[in-house]
Amino acid sequence: MSNKSGFTLMELLITLAISAILLGFALPSYQQYSLRSHRSEGLDALLNIAVQMEKARLINRSYTTLEPRLSATDKYRIEVSVNALGSEYLLSAIPQLGQAKDSCGTLTLDNLSQQGADTDQSGCWQGR
Repeated sequence: MSNKSGFTLMELLITLAISAILLGFALPSYQQYSLRSHRSEGLDALLNIAVQMEKARLINRSYTTLEPRLSATDKYRIEVSVNALGSEYLLSAIPQLGQAKDSCGTLTLDNLSQQGADTDQSGCWQGR
């Protein structure tokens, strides 16, 4: 008998099965982590535009509307709504592309600093 070294087919199949199980647990967690990190980008964009709106009010004595824009990595479309008197605004961060899978949906911020989301508001603005 010769002494051959290597892996048997059974050992390879067991390794493949264990790898598939681990991937099954890791992939959804990674996807949720990715959505949360991109949500942070949308929140930052809202806060930055809110600062611009307040600066404009100091100068012009009213809020002025801004053109819709995309966030830094195009994950959110930022829209600004100003009432007719220019005394109130509502900022909306609408998820785009793969970010549309985020459970929070559209994020909002108004001139009174009231934070909102399509779903659980406390979890969506958590850490802010």
